[in-house]
Amino acid sequence: MQASNFIKLRICALICAVLLSVQACKKPDHWHIPPGCAKPAACNVEKMLVTLENDSEYNGPRYPAPYKFYKTYGPDGRVNFIDAFIGPMWTSLYYTGTVQYSGNQVYIMHYAFPDTLFSVKLNQCGQPVSAISRYNPGFVQQFTYSYDRKGRLSKVVWSSGYTDHYEYDQYDNIVRIHNGVSGEGAFYISYTYNYSRPAKGIYLEQDFLHFYATELLEMLGLLNLQSHHLRTSMTNTYEYPTGTFLYFDHVVQNGYVQSYRRGEPGGAGMRVKSEHTWNCGNTGGNSQKY
Repeated sequence: MQASNFIKLRICALICAVLLSVQACKKPDHWHIPPGCAKPAACNVEKMLVTLENDSEYNGPRYPAPYKFYKTYGPDGRVNFIDAFIGPMWTSLYYTGTVQYSGNQVYIMHYAFPDTLFSVKLNQCGQPVSAISRYNPGFVQQFTYSYDRKGRLSKVVWSSGYTDHYEYDQYDNIVRIHNGVSGEGAFYISYTYNYSRPAKGIYLEQDFLHFYATELLEMLGLLNLQSHHLRTSMTNTYEYPTGTFLYFDHVVQNGYVQSYRRGEPGGAGMRVKSEHTWNCGNTGGNSQKY
């Protein structure tokens, strides 16, 4: 009788263990989003290639590589390595190193030296609330990030005194970024979209450095600034090169922008082509790549 009860208890314990295991598989801690938090992007760009209009490499002496960035993933689905440049090819910042996690902190560690290139503090929703860039010895910049009621990035404040305000259309596309100043001293960047062409995409700027920290967070998948329609133009007064630029020749697959070209109206100036590889899996080993 005792043996029979013991066997029943063992069977019961085994069933409970299996059920708990299944539940754990369904809701891994990293992918559980607390109530009230904005839903993260379903897919992120794993690699972005940048070339000139004639498909020649867009690079320079500071960063002799044809890609804007690429990254790899660990077993938990989080980025564990990144190699990226930000800004124009002739004066870019570059970040190459392992990505490490500790509680609500994320770090980019230099690939060859025990130096922290970039550190980020996250809120309970997994969004950046502050960041510190230590790109070169003596070069330290700090940032704080604020969000609106929909969980969209609304403001970035630099320790050096800059402030960037973000505005959106009804579809959550970024339509304007500005410094909050009126009249003399006002700077802004504005975007237009083709609302008849819905598609998810990222548009990282090739020609200036001002948004380098925000772009790096987007590359890491920590900040979701993806557009929901095809971007058609940008007007920039923030820094050189200023003016209006057009986005065209979009290639879209499965609802995601695979590539586009960007240049000045009328074909003037340099035209740049951007190509994207998307990762739509929760882990690097089970990703769907478009």
